[in-house]
Amino acid sequence: MPQRTKEKATLQEMFCEGFDCDWSWTKSGFSCNGGGGGCLAANFVEAEESFFHPPELVEATTKLRRILSKIPPDSEGRKLSFCLTEMGVFLAWCSHNPKGKTKGGAVTRYDSPEKVTKALKLKVKK
Repeated sequence: MPQRTKEKATLQEMFCEGFDCDWSWTKSGFSCNGGGGGCLAANFVEAEESFFHPPELVEATTKLRRILSKIPPDSEGRKLSFCLTEMGVFLAWCSHNPKGKTKGGAVTRYDSPEKVTKALKLKVKK
């Protein structure tokens, strides 16, 4: 892993372990652990208009950032996170622990879609 510097510390904090952050769910809670990039801090990056980022996406990004900014911080210190599943992106309060390991019995994004859907109580359109 690259050396942690003051500049990188912000990215480390924002993305847990960079793109090595992943989510897991157990009956004791939803947490972020070392993994393959399935969990990111809930943030949209703004970009200038381009062929692949036309005006409607620039506007959508601005609106989504505004919506996320209105969500008050979690009283338990968890971070608002985008958690990837096979069915789509799940927005959740997640305890970020970059040194944590997935515990036995935990549900992760690598489990079957049925298991993930049931554990997270996802509403999946058929």
